[in-house]
Amino acid sequence: MSEVISFRLDRNNPREAQALAVLKEGQEAGYSLRHILTEALLALEAAAEEEQAVARALTEVAMRLEQIQ
Repeated sequence: MSEVISFRLDRNNPREAQALAVLKEGQEAGYSLRHILTEALLALEAAAEEEQAVARALTEVAMRLEQIQ
């Protein structure tokens, strides 16, 4: 079953105005609001996971450098 999600974006807030512009461009390209938001949320999750993987790799490199020294 679908879930209703509702929120407002303020055109006077620069980041929210930018988000509205992105939504408008996506809709003009033929994508539904549902599709745009779904893809954006999944991309946000993937970016966060990538960021965590990079942080873990950097920690590992730092530990190995410390061992070498």
